Amino acid sequence: MGLKLVASSCLPGFLVEQASYRGSPSGKGSKTMGQNWGDTRPVSAQREALLDTTRFRKGLRSIRMIADMGQSQGNRTKLQMQTIQQASRVSVDKSVHGLQHSKTMLVRITDKSYLVIGRANWTTVFTDYAANFDKTWEEAQVLQGVALDAVTVGQQGVSWGFGIAKTATSMGFGAATAALRFTGEVGGPAAQVVTGGVEQVLNFAHGCTNLGQDLAHGITQASLSTAKFSLSAAGAQEGELLRLALGDEAAESIMMVLQMVKRFCTPLEGVSTAQLFLAARSWAAVQQAKRLELLQRGPPLVVSPLPPHAERAMRWSAATFGALFLAGMADGLSVAPAVRAYGGGSARSPAEMALAAAKVDGRVMVLDFEETSEHLVPGFMVAVDHELNCVVLALRGTSGAKDVLVDLVCEVVPCELAGVQGQAHGGMLRAAQRVSERLLRLVLQGLEMLEATSVRSPHLPDVLITGHSLGGGVAALLAALWRDQAALPPGRVMQCITFGCPQVLDAEHAMALANFTTSVILGDDLVPRLSLTTVQDLRESCLRVNDPEAFQLPSSLSTTSLQARAARGNEDDMAHLAAAHAQIAGACHGTSNRLFPAGRLVVLRQAEIPSQDPHYVALEGSQADVDEMLISSDMAAAHMPARYLKALDEAMNIPAPREVKLNGLG
Repeated sequence: MGLKLVASSCLPGFLVEQASYRGSPSGKGSKTMGQNWGDTRPVSAQREALLDTTRFRKGLRSIRMIADMGQSQGNRTKLQMQTIQQASRVSVDKSVHGLQHSKTMLVRITDKSYLVIGRANWTTVFTDYAANFDKTWEEAQVLQGVALDAVTVGQQGVSWGFGIAKTATSMGFGAATAALRFTGEVGGPAAQVVTGGVEQVLNFAHGCTNLGQDLAHGITQASLSTAKFSLSAAGAQEGELLRLALGDEAAESIMMVLQMVKRFCTPLEGVSTAQLFLAARSWAAVQQAKRLELLQRGPPLVVSPLPPHAERAMRWSAATFGALFLAGMADGLSVAPAVRAYGGGSARSPAEMALAAAKVDGRVMVLDFEETSEHLVPGFMVAVDHELNCVVLALRGTSGAKDVLVDLVCEVVPCELAGVQGQAHGGMLRAAQRVSERLLRLVLQGLEMLEATSVRSPHLPDVLITGHSLGGGVAALLAALWRDQAALPPGRVMQCITFGCPQVLDAEHAMALANFTTSVILGDDLVPRLSLTTVQDLRESCLRVNDPEAFQLPSSLSTTSLQARAARGNEDDMAHLAAAHAQIAGACHGTSNRLFPAGRLVVLRQAEIPSQDPHYVALEGSQADVDEMLISSDMAAAHMPARYLKALDEAMNIPAPREVKLNGLG
């Protein structure tokens, strides 16, 4: 009976090919190797069918490796060591022995031990070995990656260390030189001669020290670079230290952001900070001229209605930050939120303090309040608001490093809504998908409670989803996912109101949410205009303003020319600046991967109100209002929750429709 050894081709590091050994049934035959009793084929054909000795040895070496593993694996791999006396032997050559049985194969491992492998278990043996081999290989790769990260950190540390050493050396020699000069001035001409000679020696020593430090720095960096290259050539991957410290998902996000920042900064190499600052100022003047032109030539501005209870929705969004974080936010730079949170003299839960700080009054029952954030899971609050007769889901904006990471994972990813393929903000879409199931359970629980305790209002939603900043982006995507999945019970109405919502969906999908989602934007707020694409547009615009000739543009678009025209500010100069916007933006602003805030857009801007101070009013917005990052002095401050609350309070008191005139650019 012939013996056949089969190994899977997926084994890493080696491939034990199909092998056959045929020997005498008694183990005592004297025929040459390869001749099979009862086989009528010619001996040459039989030999051709057999595995040659070299390949057979390779297979047995692999099996010996399995045996070493098998001694610790025990029954799992079904390996068993036997003594030489328990079986007959068939000699193959001086170093390789095998035994043929009907159901087992015996392979010699040592002089007195054999490896018995059952026919039915050969595949299991090799599969188990492959899994362990892969695990060992992965562990080695991790160690190599950690070493690569350590070398990278070492390179930066070396640069900082030698930089500090050179600074300290210069300060030390400088102090010594100053002391010598002072001594020379006090001691007179004779002393000046002596100190002058010593100063020359000090200068020489200083130069030698700097030269030695530079040489040592170069040698060290070269050694580290060589080590880094060797590790990379061996297959080491960056980020293993981050994976060990933060987990795979967070580490991958950070590495993605770092690579994105690196790609973004590459075109800026060779441009100084001062040049970039001047280019940004020049581009801001161009943007302002373009906006004034559109305002003068555009149709009259008409006040647009805000969603009912928009101010209360914003206070719900503010409450998610927690009582301590709200101090100085809900009411600006004030201690009033903290006083409301900790006043009253009775013990309060964190949710009750947060609601008091944000001034969410009335009868409210909180179902869950998550103050801390996890990776891709922002904080939130779910409650039954009996004042509005609805369930409120408020998601928190950026308040920590983990939230910032969600913001920065801003690559555009595919997204399907209502059977239509589109694009979405990668980090916020993943966050919405991750919290969807948990939050839906809470919302359904709240709807059951509301059904039993309240009278349904025909003019208000059953579920109000809201959020500010990051929370607004996740809220809009979560509402879109639930609407697409028909997640709420039939007949239940859902409304989403966001504040400072980031750019989360492509133009078509963003507009498709307008019947149940409203994004409120305050003035020049940076966040609703911030995406990877708009930041790249800004970079390209600044590069062209900094050096127009390099991009085949006229010198009249240079920073010097634009700043001069902005300083004069006459009608011709402003027209030239407005025309420069179209010329530069048309040449460098991309058309792909553009995202927008979700749903209907309402922009809050300051308008001139007769017999009153300028008031914020709500104006109907469009995607063109947020298609470019605006550079203005108010771009960051306009994003603060206190500013939104103040603007909403004023805008809710201005009736719509009504024509208004903006106070400047509003």
